[in-house]
Amino acid sequence: MKVFLQVGKTAVAVFWLLVLVNLFSPLNKPVDLLLNVLGGLVLLAHVVELGLFGARLRGLANINLHRVQVLLFGIFHLYGLAEPQTAVVIDAVPEAVAEQAPVELNQAAVVDSTSSDVEVQHA
Repeated sequence: MKVFLQVGKTAVAVFWLLVLVNLFSPLNKPVDLLLNVLGGLVLLAHVVELGLFGARLRGLANINLHRVQVLLFGIFHLYGLAEPQTAVVIDAVPEAVAEQAPVELNQAAVVDSTSSDVEVQHA
């Protein structure tokens, strides 16, 4: 997967290099307009990606560097980031909850973090 991301980033970097070269030294007539339009559309798509996946960047070190990389490389940079942690693992049942509902050794306790209810599941 890392090779795919690196190849994608390299291809996008070459594309942006062509767009920059085209801005300073325009290519032939139909190609220069097409490259400028494609560059604008790709930049717009990357801005939309930044808006949609911006929450995924929160909490990372150097958030502005990640934002610039999303603007340059788009989804190729986002796929390279680690998945955000969504689940919280509870190691132990709080003492107040444990006193209310004792759990046998062959049962598992599931604690709802929004209330003090305990649900007992049989193994």
